[in-house]
Amino acid sequence: MNPDIISQPFTLEEDVFILEKNLEIGNKWSKIIKEMKGRTENNVKNRFNILYSTSRREYLRKFNGGNLKEASNQKRLDDKTLIANLIE
Repeated sequence: MNPDIISQPFTLEEDVFILEKNLEIGNKWSKIIKEMKGRTENNVKNRFNILYSTSRREYLRKFNGGNLKEASNQKRLDDKTLIANLIE
């Protein structure tokens, strides 16, 4: 294992950085990790997907009483709006 790779959980600051960079440049993980020391591209991509999918589920539950399948069909989310709300 590479000793420079961080194995601790992501910090709030790292989460915000990942979300902000995704809004700025999209899913260009190799560019994002160049500005993050100690994280692999796969770690960053997986972390973003966890943050995004969790927030999307919570959003859909909030606006459709927990019925995710029906909510997904009715409510199309704007990715940038959802990510921006996560950062706030």
